Amino acid sequence: MRLATALSLALMLTLAGLYAEETPVPSGLGPLDMLAPPPKTQDGLPPAEVIEIPVRAPTSKESAKREPKSPSGAPATAPKYKENPGAALALQPSPVPGFKSLLCGELDQDLAIGPEHSPVLVRGACIVPAGRTLTLKAGAVLQLQPDPNLSPADKPGQPDPSKAGQLWVVGKLVAQGQAGKPAALSGANAAQGSQSGLFFYGQERSELEGVKLTDVAVTQSGQGEVLWTACEILNARHYALAAGAAVFEHTSFRRCGGLFAAYANGPWALMAMRCSIEQCREGLVIGSDPGEECLVFRNNTLTGTQGANLRAAPAHPARLDARGRPVTTELLIGENWFGIAEPEVVDAKIVDVRSDPKIAMRLNTRPPEPQAYAHTGANVPAEVLAKSLKELEPVRIRLLAAYEKKLAPKTAQKP
Repeated sequence: MRLATALSLALMLTLAGLYAEETPVPSGLGPLDMLAPPPKTQDGLPPAEVIEIPVRAPTSKESAKREPKSPSGAPATAPKYKENPGAALALQPSPVPGFKSLLCGELDQDLAIGPEHSPVLVRGACIVPAGRTLTLKAGAVLQLQPDPNLSPADKPGQPDPSKAGQLWVVGKLVAQGQAGKPAALSGANAAQGSQSGLFFYGQERSELEGVKLTDVAVTQSGQGEVLWTACEILNARHYALAAGAAVFEHTSFRRCGGLFAAYANGPWALMAMRCSIEQCREGLVIGSDPGEECLVFRNNTLTGTQGANLRAAPAHPARLDARGRPVTTELLIGENWFGIAEPEVVDAKIVDVRSDPKIAMRLNTRPPEPQAYAHTGANVPAEVLAKSLKELEPVRIRLLAAYEKKLAPKTAQKP
């Protein structure tokens, strides 16, 4: 199903659309087939639809130069902060009551935001271009809101800053939150069926520690790396990993749509360790094999999942053998805690070729842990977190090295 704006992701994920001007859907991407609900659980909820991923980030011309229009469609006077919409806009005093600072347009320099600037209104779309860094200090508070003065998106399905606020990171996003003093980023006032969006589209590494993300859907593409440490992701309709490397350590997902690595938009890698996934529509959804040492999913807590804790999605295009038959891919998933230690109950919420023959993927899971972990997710004592991160460091280094090796140009073979 395609809609012009983002859909509710109670397992109908946001349809983010495409920014491509010539090719409507890139080869091998496209929406996946509708995923059947777990046949063993019969949860009765709507089937999942994997979102489409924008091909690239918008330019400042596309986001900041859209001609504002009045509700009647006639040209309107631009708000004061857009007197020069072609200019790259930095942090400035906010004309909107309730906010101390305003941020929109494209950054023309590195920018650090702290509690002294907060709360900050990110209105419409803000773009962090390649080579620039946006730093969120401990205690920074930002809220993404749409800009109704902007014209609607030019094509159906495009992320639309007139309906939901957006932060596009092509350069770097750094967060320095602390226990009890997070760097907070939330979405508000989105049009019905939409949700604010955080988009990672670049080749650089973003390092986020102590972030509290609320009502903001996340999409990651490009070849960059995003490292989440001791973060909270709340009420996000999805975390869509289309390409790039995503690392989650001691991160909490609550009431989210799911963690979706179900695309073919480029090389990808995923590490999630000692995280908590609570009351989400889906747990982890995988659509392809990322390659050796590029998938680590273990020592996590998954409880209250409405759909599948682990789900393999149909591959597009499916791999075929010499006789044209689908080739079953096998992926190893480590041990996790699923709220219960009974293997048959755990297996009932795992969807792969064993429960649906159309899915050419088998998720080989290690036996579930016999009891709950003592410390998972973001809210753990500081000394426990420090010790745990030190233990996880070698795993993270190996995964990122394996991912970067995939990106390295192949050396020419000697004759």
